[in-house]
Amino acid sequence: MQWETLEAISGGALKSVHEAEATPLRYLMRALIGGMLLFIGVFLSIMTSALIQDLNPGLGKVLGAFVFPIGLILILMFGAQLYTSTCLYQPMGVLTGKVKISQGVKVMVLCFIGNMIGLALLCELLAGGGEQREILAGYLHHLVEGRLAVAPMQTFLRAILCNFYICVSSFVGYKMTSETGKITVIFFVIAGFVLSGTDHSIANGAYFMLYKMLEPTAEGGLAMLANVVIATVGNFIGGAVLVALPTWYIGNEKK
Repeated sequence: MQWETLEAISGGALKSVHEAEATPLRYLMRALIGGMLLFIGVFLSIMTSALIQDLNPGLGKVLGAFVFPIGLILILMFGAQLYTSTCLYQPMGVLTGKVKISQGVKVMVLCFIGNMIGLALLCELLAGGGEQREILAGYLHHLVEGRLAVAPMQTFLRAILCNFYICVSSFVGYKMTSETGKITVIFFVIAGFVLSGTDHSIANGAYFMLYKMLEPTAEGGLAMLANVVIATVGNFIGGAVLVALPTWYIGNEKK
């Protein structure tokens, strides 16, 4: 864990800060694209699991987990922004002294908003178009019920673990020079977070928004909102405390 890697991550955080301050709309658009690209992974995962679960629920879950990472890979290739990754970058920028706390918070808030707008746009297109409505609505009903049945503390802990996976893949990706290596790491690590059943605040937002658009009369809107809020906080701790802080401390040994 070389200091150079931490400097590179901090430099990326500072670049995002400058963009968010100079042209906030441009940064918001980058985050919006991130939400749209994540939707691709979410949709593929839902459809794969839904189509296979009747034949073999376990196989459906595994295959769904192994198609979800395409969303994160596309975000990397497009240079888009995802809230859960900023939970590593911005805290690292603060720890290395390149970014002020207020600046980091601003970037993370903009990123979260942009991600949700991007998700909402594609959820509306999918729901409005009516494609695979019955399959999606039936599967999402059980998925959403399962998410909302979990106690808040469990959701919080699962969200922490979720972003540990994501930020580990992001950190290792910074150390790798080849795109093939980065994609390989992202693919397997992100599949691990999906298989473990943890809570990704942005992905949960996609599940809930799409479900409410397909089933407008469905209850539990406040519970869905509470789940996303709790997962958002847990994701931050998973990235900032479990990954950014210890890697900064180890890499900072000479100082």
